[in-house]
Amino acid sequence: MGEPYLRTKVTVPSSGELIDRERLFSRLDRYPHVALILVSAPAGFGKSSLLASWIRKRKHHCCWLTLEERDNDPSRFLFYLLKGVSEIDAQIGPAVRQRLDHFPFPVPDEISVSLLQEIESYGEEFILIFDDFHCISNPILVDFVKELIDYAPDNLHIIISSRSDPSLPLALLRSRRKLLELRMEELRFRPEETTLFLSRIMDLKLQEHFVDLLSRRTEGWITGIQMAAISLRDNSDIDGFFRRFCGTHRYIFDYLMEEVFSLQSAEIQAFLLKSSILESFCSEVCDAVTSRSDSVKILSELEHCNLFIVPLDQDRRWFRYHQLFAEFLRSTLTQTHGDKNVRHLHKIAGTWFLGDGKWEAALKHFLEAGDGDMAASILENHASCFFQKSELSSFVGWFNQVPAEYRNNHPKLCLFAAIVKLFIGESLDAIVPLYKIGVTSIDRPETSGEVLTFRSLMCVMKGRPEKAMEQAEKALTLLPSDAFFFRSMLIHEMYTTQFLYKGDVCSSLEMMLSAIPYFATDRGDSSHFTGYFQLLCEIAYLYTMKGSLHAAIDHYERAIALADRSCERRLPIVGVALVELADLYREMGFLERALEMVQEGVLLTRKWSAFRTIEAYAVEAHIFYSLDRAREAETALQRAARLTKEFDVSTIDDLMVELVRVRLLLLRGDSRRLSPLPSLHGILGDRSVDRYYHFVESRKILMARLELHRGGFDDLLSVSDELINAGRKLGRNKSVIELSILRSLALEGMGKPEDAENVLLFILPEAYEAGFLRLFVDEGPPLAFILCRLEKKVTNSFLREYIGKILTLIEKKASDAGSCKPVTLSNRELMVLRLLARGYTNKEIAEELFISVRTVKWHTVNIYKKLGVKNRTEAVVKANISGIII
Repeated sequence: MGEPYLRTKVTVPSSGELIDRERLFSRLDRYPHVALILVSAPAGFGKSSLLASWIRKRKHHCCWLTLEERDNDPSRFLFYLLKGVSEIDAQIGPAVRQRLDHFPFPVPDEISVSLLQEIESYGEEFILIFDDFHCISNPILVDFVKELIDYAPDNLHIIISSRSDPSLPLALLRSRRKLLELRMEELRFRPEETTLFLSRIMDLKLQEHFVDLLSRRTEGWITGIQMAAISLRDNSDIDGFFRRFCGTHRYIFDYLMEEVFSLQSAEIQAFLLKSSILESFCSEVCDAVTSRSDSVKILSELEHCNLFIVPLDQDRRWFRYHQLFAEFLRSTLTQTHGDKNVRHLHKIAGTWFLGDGKWEAALKHFLEAGDGDMAASILENHASCFFQKSELSSFVGWFNQVPAEYRNNHPKLCLFAAIVKLFIGESLDAIVPLYKIGVTSIDRPETSGEVLTFRSLMCVMKGRPEKAMEQAEKALTLLPSDAFFFRSMLIHEMYTTQFLYKGDVCSSLEMMLSAIPYFATDRGDSSHFTGYFQLLCEIAYLYTMKGSLHAAIDHYERAIALADRSCERRLPIVGVALVELADLYREMGFLERALEMVQEGVLLTRKWSAFRTIEAYAVEAHIFYSLDRAREAETALQRAARLTKEFDVSTIDDLMVELVRVRLLLLRGDSRRLSPLPSLHGILGDRSVDRYYHFVESRKILMARLELHRGGFDDLLSVSDELINAGRKLGRNKSVIELSILRSLALEGMGKPEDAENVLLFILPEAYEAGFLRLFVDEGPPLAFILCRLEKKVTNSFLREYIGKILTLIEKKASDAGSCKPVTLSNRELMVLRLLARGYTNKEIAEELFISVRTVKWHTVNIYKKLGVKNRTEAVVKANISGIII
């Protein structure tokens, strides 16, 4: 052969500086147990780099053959193969080379026998790697490699790296477990690998959320990540870069054009471009948009060639393109075919999807086609499908995409949108115009069930409960019998408004329990499930207010199970139950579980209702407070506050956020942060909620806490007397327990320790049975002093254990809280501090002062917190320096 010898073709390429991919190396280490390792993936997924770094790290004997189109010549192929194996040992290949010298047109089948014999005679193990095997199309050479695989001696191990699957009996090898495959899914960078690659190789430090965003946009495509990193090195506008980064980025576009698209036949290029308008596709819809009848064959070929195509099901009927590749194709389609032709393709796709019953995909394509009238009709006809899946935000999202000039021609759709937007908490500025469009098309609005549904919801938001229930009752008589979503919404609203209005837990619970048979009956439309789900959640909330926490948990779990049975994925409405359930777990002391649940709940409620999302953030803040994560609690409250500003229909949400914010500040003793109380008084003075007992009680409990903080014990006792008496009659036992705790603290502050103890003694059995913990624990050391005394007096072993558990949790919370500013010590604390300075043990101090050892521990914890120290030595030193003790 006259060509010069290119040593680089048979040399393991430099892999450069790489990150450790041990998870893949361990897969490759299984090479002795299989006949073939196939590394098959699209261009740019690091196939060659992976194999080269593995060979070097493991220090394997290797014959590496880098292939190209010219190697389809058998003489050239065999020449370089023999050069490669001779690098392992000069004794391998002489007989084959001699045969080549005599036969200028070699027969690979005959040569394979001689080569395998010489390899076996060599004896030592080595690995033969065919890199870029997709370049080989000559069937003679493919058969030659097949012979090597089929008859390889024990010391020869073969690896093929390719952009497409070779024409080898892979299915047979797979069935015999003789094939190990590494494909796109395994090769793609995981987020942690992306982080290492960017920081260690590209010397680029990105914030975690940017790394996650890059991982999602590139789907772990290594070349895509590298090109993005190159662009980011000299880019100060990182936010702007990620907003613009897509398949049309110049580096990505050029790579895909040169290394992928331009290498395809004109027929495949046309197919790729036209089918790129489809987010997911099967052969039938591809036939429609490409005007072909053989898309099954084309899709099989694309998958075989690893053309950035991803199967979406086990049957390999539905596929999608890698998102950067899809964006590249769509951009190229627009450039080559023009907007008008692209819109025509979308219309064809929309028609196909609508005929196949996939109306949501059809809706998207008709919007892309610019056919807003058709899109509005589809959305109006299928609105109930969104409602039955509790995907109200999705419905609103689609509605907002329909141009106004088209959707305004569909009054019924506008009225639906007005009701849903009001329910999920959008601005009145966006709601009222839609309502007016819907009403103007109705001759007698007072006879429309949908119109009265809207008016009823508005009355609830504006604090007019009597009118809300009147409108709801009329609407129920007018709505069609199959309007299950709106009917369920109204019944749910009537029951909850009745509870909020009168505050009567017992009668409301009785009413809601009696409604279960109506909702639980199979009505033939799964949208009815939404009402049943909400009813179960409201029953659970009433059980919470009643002080029956275990019954509440049972009903929330029933609601979640109901939803999970209705759909394979978690529906947005499930977030409502998860948030409330998280709050119960927080109360019962399961804080980590509570945090996990509320965070899932936040993600789901964002898709359901603004009001529920505000509530979710408030619960999350309370959980963070219980975990001593004050900064994160504040962040959650800030998110809730921002959302209340957007949700301007009612002040109820503002009240809820302020109640939680001030409560947590008071529990933390953060008096400095209570200065902006004029805004709080403005909300508390809002008369729109005065008709709702539930909110009036919440405000009064908050004011009682403020009086406790200020030392207004008499006012607190007066308010608590009124609320406790009413709470007992209305079955609001949770409120009674909380108010009794505040009452006990006030009596302690007034110097009436026995009265303080008696108040707690009265409610402790009830609280123990219910499972309340955080109501006590959150009050901290002030309540602990009373409980310490009670612990010695209580004879019931269960109650004593319950008190001990509360005290242990308070002690842990106080110990973990860290230091705070020095303040004046109480007389008792000064006595304890002086005895500490004299070297007394806790037991000796207890005997000296006639108190329990546990009480001594509480005093020392309080002293440490006030002085900002960690132990008794530091406390004594700081007290001496400060002149607190002499």
